[in-house]
Amino acid sequence: RPAQLRIAREQISQVETALKDAGARCLSIHDSSRRMPTVAFSVDRQASGEIAAALRKLGIVVGSGLQCAPLAHQTLGTEREGLARISVGIGQPEREIQTAIETLHDFIAV
Repeated sequence: RPAQLRIAREQISQVETALKDAGARCLSIHDSSRRMPTVAFSVDRQASGEIAAALRKLGIVVGSGLQCAPLAHQTLGTEREGLARISVGIGQPEREIQTAIETLHDFIAV
């Protein structure tokens, strides 16, 4: 499984780069060898629930809210809107990652 986790970490790094390139604010551990394949993000101070609902209509499922960590969100300044979270699964096909990247970019860049 270490090789599969490494691949998932590489895939989430691709997703994070696409999110940033489209204008999203991303929060994650920068040392890819220590991170799980997840990235939290916000878009122009939109409520994370609204982001999640819009992306779900486009076929992308993300988590949203305060992740049971309201004090962390106070520190980050995201306590009002929360953050959206996207993860890559172990063994997730590359075509699904590329579809997600394209969809996320189109959604954010609008």
